[in-house]
Amino acid sequence: VIAELDGQSSGQTPGHAPECVVVIGGHYDSVADTQAAGDNGTGIVSLLIMAEEIANAHAEGHRLPYSPRFIFFGIEEIGLFGSREYVDTLSEPERQEISAMLNFDAMGKGGASAQGSAALTELAAQIAAADDIDLKISPSPRGFGSDHASFMAVDIPAIFFYGDDFSLINSPADVLAEVDPAVMGAHMAVGLGMLRQMECEPRG
Repeated sequence: VIAELDGQSSGQTPGHAPECVVVIGGHYDSVADTQAAGDNGTGIVSLLIMAEEIANAHAEGHRLPYSPRFIFFGIEEIGLFGSREYVDTLSEPERQEISAMLNFDAMGKGGASAQGSAALTELAAQIAAADDIDLKISPSPRGFGSDHASFMAVDIPAIFFYGDDFSLINSPADVLAEVDPAVMGAHMAVGLGMLRQMECEPRG
C-alpha cells in the first residue's frame, strides 16, 4: 500500500516529477497465532500518525523539499518479500530519486533504538540529543532483518527504528498490553524531526 502527499512537488512546477523521494515504511503482515501488537502494529500506527502530521503541516503551507512516500509492506515476516518486490520493480531512475528510507518495525518494547546508514543514524542521534530522547544507535541485531535491508541492498541509504527487546516477537504474548507507548513516541519524534530537516538529495 503506497500513499503519497497530494500536491507535494518537491520545489518543482506542480505536476512535474519530484527531484527526490523519502520513503517511510513499515510492514503490516504478521505470523500466525499472535496479535502482532508490537510487531508490527506499532510501526503501522506510527506511519499513520506521522502521515497525518506531515499532511496537516502541508495544508498549513509547510512544504517539504522532497516528496514523502509512505509504504505499508506485506510479506515481511517470511523473507522481506514485499519490500524486495517493490525495490526490484523500480527502474534505475526511480531508484536514484529515492534519497533515503526510514523503516519503523517492532517498536513496542525495550529501549528506543536505531541502526542503518551512517549519515541517517548521525542525524537521528543529533535530533534525539537535542530533544533529550534516549536513542541507542547500534549495529544490526543478530538474526533480525527488516524492510530497510531491501533498500540498503541496492545502495539506498536507510535507517531502522526498533525497540531492542525482542522477547515477545512472533509469539502469542505480543499483545497490546505489552506495548510501551513511550518507545513508539520516541521513535516518532525522531522520525518526524528527521523528515522536517532532510533536504532533497537525489543520488546519481
